[in-house]
Amino acid sequence: MGYFKQPGNIPVILLATNPGPNARYFRYSYRPDYDYDEALIACVHEKSNERITYLGDWHSHPAPSNKMSYRDKRTLRRIGAYKPALVNEPVMLIVSLSDQWSPTIWQGKLRKRKFLGTYLSIEKKTIHLFDDKR
Repeated sequence: MGYFKQPGNIPVILLATNPGPNARYFRYSYRPDYDYDEALIACVHEKSNERITYLGDWHSHPAPSNKMSYRDKRTLRRIGAYKPALVNEPVMLIVSLSDQWSPTIWQGKLRKRKFLGTYLSIEKKTIHLFDDKR
C-alpha cells in the first residue's frame, strides 16, 4: 500500500501486508485470504484519509529468479482490470533469494488495441529505499 507520485505515476510503497490467517500456500502457488486483505486495505485507506491506497501485490520466489511468471502477469492484469481496486497501473513486488533476498518491482498498465481489446505492458521499475530513522 502507498500512493502514486506524480508526474509519472511512480509507486511509493509505504506498507506491505502480511498474508492473513486463511491464506493457503502450495508448492508453486499461493491463495490469498481475500477477506482479510480487503478489510485491511479498507482500514488503512480510511485511517489515512484516503491518502494511502492499494498499489498491487507482492510475493517471494525461492529460486534466484525475479522474472515474472505467467501467473504473475495474469495477476497483474487482473488487478489492473478490477475496477473496485482503483489502480490503473498496478505493481508486483517479487522478492527472490540468491545469496540474500532481493526485491524487484514490476509495474503494469492495460493498454487498448485497435481491434483485439487490451494488452498488458510491463515495466521493471528502479527501487529507491528511504530510511526515515534519523
